[in-house]
Amino acid sequence: MASAGDLKSGSCFLYKGDVARIEKKEVVAYGTHSHTKLKFFVEFIFSNKKEVITMGHQESVEPVDVMKKKATVISKSPLQIMDSQSFETIDAYADPEVLDEINEGDVVIFVDYQGKVKVLEKPRG
Repeated sequence: MASAGDLKSGSCFLYKGDVARIEKKEVVAYGTHSHTKLKFFVEFIFSNKKEVITMGHQESVEPVDVMKKKATVISKSPLQIMDSQSFETIDAYADPEVLDEINEGDVVIFVDYQGKVKVLEKPRG
């Protein structure tokens, strides 16, 4: 466990069963005695929701190490990818707009957290 004050922009932590990635962190003053709290602007990786979360500096959070990896699309329906490093075939899911732009044989970026595998994007270039 870590405290909320230890988190930085770009880091991820577990919040309400989903992985939240911090897009922006602010310190805000509350009350008449200038007590401060942290305001996190987060995007949830697996639900795609955006939310603003306010926490005290010492609140406990569970940091999560989420690594982006590359894979090749084997099948679109159902979506299956092959990890470029381990050559493991994995069932995955993607948001509809991402699914529309990928084809079989494309290289994609994905994340895997506790068995949930999500294709995030097709790299440009």
